[in-house]
This record gives sequence, C-alpha cells and structure tokens, in this order.
Amino acid sequence: MKPVTENVYTVGPGKSLVAAVTEPPRGAGKNAAPVIVILNTGIIHRVGHQRKFVVLARELAARGYLVVRFDFGGIGDSERRKDNLSALEGCLDDIRVILDWLEASRGHRRSILLGLCSGADHAIIYAGSDPRVVGAGLLDPMIPPTRRFYLHYILHRLTRPRSWLSFVTGNGRLFTTVRKRLLKPKSGQGQAGSPEDERVRLFLKNVYARAIENNVQLLSVLTGASDTRQSSYREQILDAFPDLDLSPLLRAEFFEDSDHLFLFEHDRKRLNAIIIDWIETANFREAQEGAVGTAALTKLVRGIAMLSGQIAMFGGQVFGGQLI
Repeated sequence: MKPVTENVYTVGPGKSLVAAVTEPPRGAGKNAAPVIVILNTGIIHRVGHQRKFVVLARELAARGYLVVRFDFGGIGDSERRKDNLSALEGCLDDIRVILDWLEASRGHRRSILLGLCSGADHAIIYAGSDPRVVGAGLLDPMIPPTRRFYLHYILHRLTRPRSWLSFVTGNGRLFTTVRKRLLKPKSGQGQAGSPEDERVRLFLKNVYARAIENNVQLLSVLTGASDTRQSSYREQILDAFPDLDLSPLLRAEFFEDSDHLFLFEHDRKRLNAIIIDWIETANFREAQEGAVGTAALTKLVRGIAMLSGQIAMFGGQVFGGQLI
C-alpha cells in the first residue's frame, strides 16, 4: 500500500494556526468526500492522547479521506489570539478559519468535525452554525444526566461496601444522589457549569436543535468506566433531550468498559473502526450555500447562551478548554 502524505501548514490571519494535513496516497483520494477536521481535547496538542488522532488520521487517509488536525489558538503550536474574544468564541472562530482555508485553497466545501470531550462540545456547538459542516463525531461530549443514568450510578455504588457505610451515616455521593437526584431537579439546580445544571441542559438542547436544523449527521460515542463518568448507557443522549428528534441523524455507541480517554489500545482500535464505518456509511448531505463570519458566530454563541442565562459561564469556563 502506498504511504499517506503529511504536511504542516500555518493558517489564518497572521498565519497563527498550525494545522497538520494527512492526505491519501496519490490517486487514491475520494475527492467528493467531506474533509475530516479533528479538534483539540482540552489543552492537549493536536496529536491526542497516545497519539490517537495521528493514528486515526492515517487510517482515514489510507482509505481516501483528507484529514486536518489543528491546534486552537494558544494550544500546542498555535499562537495565542490577540483579540478580545472569549475562549469559546475564539475556538469557534478558529474552526471557521480552518474551513475557510480548506475551501479557498483546496475547494472543499463539506467537512466533518470530530472531537473528544471539550473537542466534541466545540464540534456540536459549531455544527449548527455553518452549512459546510455535514457531520459531527462526538466522543464523550457533555451530556446531561437522566433518571436512568442515576439509577445505573446508584446500582453501581451499591456494590461497594464503603458506599453503604457512607449512605448509612448520611454522607457521601450515594446518599446525596438518592436524596436529591432521582427526583427531577428544578430549573437552575445543580452545580453551576456542570451537566446537572438545568441551564447547561437548555444550552445544549438549543445547540443540538441547531445541528438538526442544519441536517448534520451525528456520531455519539459514550464511555462508562471513568470514576467521574457522565454517561452510563448508549441512548443517554436521546433521553437527555426527549423533545428533539435526533434519531434520524444519530448513530449512538457505548463503550461500557472504556475510560474517558480510550487509554487501552483495544478500545482505540474499536473506536477507530466505528468512526471509519460511520464516515463511510452515513448519509452526509451535499454542500449548501453560505458561510458564517466572526460576527455571526459571536452573535450565535451569545444568543444561545443567553437563552440559558449563562453567557459568562459558557464564554470562558465550561467549553473554554478546561474540561479534558
């Protein structure tokens, strides 16, 4: 098999963004296929943990896909931004810059955004704002807890003797969960900025609603083995937003025994196989006219966030690279 080609480019105004482009072997490219754009996980360099995104990019390129891995401003090799945009607004604008560059330099008008954790959050937030985005691969995105999640959590904790002791004495997470979480929380309850915060759920609901409007194909891969896990079953993303018709656009997967970062090689191999199969089989729409500029992105982010009453929180804390 012919080797793939990898080159590094500086992109955007002032050439401040560093992007690694992995291209298919000569003559093997799927020119009509969307470009896969992989986003940073928190403050981690574009290679990803255990170089997972390097391996994935090469596997995709070997199958004919063009793949771009880039660092957000101030992360990895990219320079810090010199404007006054919030962390969230800056990341979304960096995505726009990369898509503009791909369109202007290579003629690609369809892209799939892929990210883990905060990268998944950035991907889904941006996906509903730009007609060039036809897919979003979401690896352990922020998902609000559901009653079924809490039931799974309680049953899991009940297998630990220490949890029973904490429960009997009225202390610990198990006692708190049984006392408060099985009942539907009132609006605004939950730690500010956490998935339990009703304002976060409302923000995310609006984000996913815009992705549906943009006809974006979605892949959700949730994990269940982390101590701080936010998910416990495959359909949690559907149950978290029961008013949204996500099913026609969504492929949902669940790695019950995988940690959040897919640290084990067998989990990463399974993950890559799922991502590749989704990209090759999903019904991605054709390109649509129009694009989005910085001003429009800023208005979008602030508009959605203000619906939740959380512009400051979402502007710099939750999706600003602090969640890894």
